[in-house]
Amino acid sequence: MLKKMISGCAVCALVMTATTFGDVYSVDSESPTAAAQNDIYQSDVLGAGPHVHVGLSDYDISLLFEDIDALSGGLDSVDGSDVVYFSVDRVSGLSSGTFGPFIETVAGQAARGQQASDIFVSVDEFGFEAQPGSGYHLLMKNQRRLGLQPAGGSLFAPVGAPGQFFTGQQDNLNAYSQEEFDVFGNDGDPDRPIFFSLASSGALGTTSGADILVFDPQNGAVEMFATAAMLGLTDNDNIDAMALNLAIDFTSGDVLGGSIYY
Repeated sequence: MLKKMISGCAVCALVMTATTFGDVYSVDSESPTAAAQNDIYQSDVLGAGPHVHVGLSDYDISLLFEDIDALSGGLDSVDGSDVVYFSVDRVSGLSSGTFGPFIETVAGQAARGQQASDIFVSVDEFGFEAQPGSGYHLLMKNQRRLGLQPAGGSLFAPVGAPGQFFTGQQDNLNAYSQEEFDVFGNDGDPDRPIFFSLASSGALGTTSGADILVFDPQNGAVEMFATAAMLGLTDNDNIDAMALNLAIDFTSGDVLGGSIYY
């Protein structure tokens, strides 16, 4: 069992600079990728393609129709860097009447019906890491690199009012981690812990979308890692993104310390 000793710190981030680059993610239940493919669910951790990197419902069937909306391998680098990787939802950028100075911004991608399936990074106007309040961000990975679907018609639409030309739903990249979990063998069985939270509650005895769960590869089970109350949250809160920087003893399975950003 993974044992815990953690401290909490709140920040609006999805993933901060990580130690390896695996590009694993999940999509929400309204994404056409999840709806169109019987073997992809919103509880799956996916890799580019997309393909199922780890199907968590294989280890606990109660997760089958649950929606993973925060994901971490526990090894995110949160050492003071202001470089943050993040995703947005389908309505982000739509309030802007223009597409911004670059097409590689949230508003620019919204004008093409692609923003919810992209990954962005915080930078300044010169491409360096952003300073607090600078307000700059750029597209880091387009949805095509992950195999996700934009809104219908977006590849051929002219630039105009955001979302004006599109029909149909686009994929929503709902959680993201740069740490792969199936490191050895690539057989679908995770070798490292998977920390995650759910958009809803009730599965596995959770009472809140602000609970953090963990898949423990030592016993092949999903366990509670941190309750909403432990994080100073209420049961009505929902963790929608998180980055965990933990000291993990992979021999014993103990978490020796670290921080949680959410």
